[in-house]
Amino acid sequence: TVPIIWDGTQTGGTTAPDGTYTFQISATAAGSSVAATNLSFGTVSSVSNGVGGAKLNVTNIGAIDVSSVVEIL
Repeated sequence: TVPIIWDGTQTGGTTAPDGTYTFQISATAAGSSVAATNLSFGTVSSVSNGVGGAKLNVTNIGAIDVSSVVEIL
């Protein structure tokens, strides 16, 4: 796992405009492509319980299923 944090600064040093941004990843091992999974992290601000079960409300991400959590730091 390699955490990557972006502070909103663009290549030229200016701040990127507000908006929704995405990222893609790829990985290689010994020169060959290998499977990679991108993950996001955030702070749980609250927990909701509904018909579909418990949801974690994560700042800047939204509501996610508890089963989607891979790691807790």
